[in-house]
Amino acid sequence: MKKNSSKVIKKFFNLIEDSREFYKEFLKKDEKVKFMSEVYLEIQEFLYSSEKYQEKIKKDWIGELNLTEYNYLYHIGKSGKINITQLSKKIKNSKGYTSKVIKKLTLLKYIKTFQEESNKKEIYIELTNSGKLIYEDINRRIEKIEKSYYNFLLDNFSEEELKFLYNFFVRINRFQNEEIEKI
Repeated sequence: MKKNSSKVIKKFFNLIEDSREFYKEFLKKDEKVKFMSEVYLEIQEFLYSSEKYQEKIKKDWIGELNLTEYNYLYHIGKSGKINITQLSKKIKNSKGYTSKVIKKLTLLKYIKTFQEESNKKEIYIELTNSGKLIYEDINRRIEKIEKSYYNFLLDNFSEEELKFLYNFFVRINRFQNEEIEKI
């Protein structure tokens, strides 16, 4: 399996190199767009490697929970006490799906539900002791990943370059979201 994935990766990067050469020749005459193909190809390479990086992280987290369920535990732990409506809005899932995840996490004894004396209508959720252990593990993992990114960015870019990157990604994301809306 590992040999196949490395072959696929090599083929992908060879394809990128071939595409670069094609675009360089094809767009040589027009100075305005000459560099645009390079930018586009670098974005594609970034997206590909980002996807591979995300897959690696997911493999490290596989257990009895999937990433969505880890995400629920993270948000419950971060909030301390939260109701189903607030949780579903935070995670951007339906109340029905949120209830399904809540049932599973309750059966696994990672969370518990309760009602307050003053408001019997709302059902609140909080972590159990074992849920808190998972929440702490999630925090450690996320902090490690973020620290790695922050160190890379701080070591390799000036404040001005970081501001440019921020604006670049904000605009790219806005463009992609607008394109998604058109579809």
